[in-house]
Amino acid sequence: MHYTARQAAAFLGVSPATLSKWRHLKVGPTHYVIGARAVRYTLADLEAFRDRGRRDTLATRTPERAA
Repeated sequence: MHYTARQAAAFLGVSPATLSKWRHLKVGPTHYVIGARAVRYTLADLEAFRDRGRRDTLATRTPERAA
């Protein structure tokens, strides 16, 4: 299934304008342009983009040094 920009934005929890800006800046999820204007996203690409932003706060903590 292919998602429209509006559907993809809802999936990611951002506005369609944010998704459009990300496309322009080439920092958002992989997308496909069908014809002249139809932008589509796959679920796999949206999930991969979402998962790249996931942070494991326990894994990124650095141990405090004893003084």
